[in-house]
Amino acid sequence: MNRRLLIGVAVVLGLALVVAIAASIASEVPTNIEDAYGEVTVEGNPLPVLVDPSSDVATGLVTPTVTGTDPEGNVVTIGPDGRNKVVLVLAHWCPFCQAEVPDLVDWLEATGGDPDVDLYAVATSTDPTRANFPPQEWLKDENWPAPIILDDESNSAGQAYGVASFPFWLILDGDNRVVMRFTGRLPNELLPTVWQVAKTGEATGLGGPQGSSPAG
Repeated sequence: MNRRLLIGVAVVLGLALVVAIAASIASEVPTNIEDAYGEVTVEGNPLPVLVDPSSDVATGLVTPTVTGTDPEGNVVTIGPDGRNKVVLVLAHWCPFCQAEVPDLVDWLEATGGDPDVDLYAVATSTDPTRANFPPQEWLKDENWPAPIILDDESNSAGQAYGVASFPFWLILDGDNRVVMRFTGRLPNELLPTVWQVAKTGEATGLGGPQGSSPAG
């Protein structure tokens, strides 16, 4: 095999490697940045921004009904359906969210959660220039087991809930009234308390969040 032929083979192999790498990267992110956002509608008045969880003025207020789409384009509604709920609002770039999600997934796999309490995730403040984008791939990699709403580019769902920082926890009764809102990553031992509060509809001091990331 002469020198020119060797060079030609090397060039072809190099191009093939570049194409393979590009294809691999493309498979890991949405083909369109817009795929990381959903279509969201909000019915009702937004909750005030959470300032102090210990004296939250939103407690007892009816939360607006939020309807959006999940990563597969299915419609997901969080509203007054008679079911008590835990809504976890996340940002893909938030390190406390990135630590919270796998711990919560492990706890749910170990305990099964509670059949009387529904869990939802809302992925908001999505930003393609920040780490861990896109949110749906992150949650898929973590084996997130519950319905997801992908917020729109205006963060309509996050604003409806009065999100101030992440992770943002919202506990609702079956009439979509606020039982409790708080922020921050929770120690694993407090996760059962969250579900107990959601099941009974009786707020209690959880205490001990380990940190949160400001929204925006």
